[in-house]
Amino acid sequence: MSSVDSILDLAMDLDTGSLHGPSTTIILFAIRLCTRIEGYAAMILRHAEWARVDALSGGIVTGTGPTAPVRGLAVREDDLRVLASYHARMCEKLQGRAYGMLESWRMRLVEGDDITSASICHAHIGYIFAHQWSGKGMNWKAVESLLSCQIYLTHNYGFTLEASVNWDENNPKPEKEKKKDKDKVCPKP
Repeated sequence: MSSVDSILDLAMDLDTGSLHGPSTTIILFAIRLCTRIEGYAAMILRHAEWARVDALSGGIVTGTGPTAPVRGLAVREDDLRVLASYHARMCEKLQGRAYGMLESWRMRLVEGDDITSASICHAHIGYIFAHQWSGKGMNWKAVESLLSCQIYLTHNYGFTLEASVNWDENNPKPEKEKKKDKDKVCPKP
């Protein structure tokens, strides 16, 4: 776990203050990696919490995901304490320094009308808060970030769910998006 901490710290030290810097792909990869690991740790912790409640209730409380019986997912208490400590530390880094960096990039990109790049920032901000759950880390910052990212992406990003007839593997944008980009560069009179 300490190596994942180091990856995130080292990647964020490469920040040039812009999404268009040379180390952006490394920074975004490190944020996605840490968010996935943080989400998995949250799932294990939530499952352990559910297992305690389930044992106290005589095994009658069931659900889905982390609130369901999972074979082989029993974790010792001392390992849970270590995992909880790591999870808290990772949440603090992601929701502190990484969030602040993405938020500053996002503000500049929105002001500069760079919708595509701002969408990348919004997606990563939303991803940072994706594994919060009610009562455990869900605060106003998480709610506000998740809602604003969802609204921005729904309004500004064109999600394509099907392959276009004119698919170009070297440029996977659909023809409509290519036309939009062309209009942005060379506006119609």
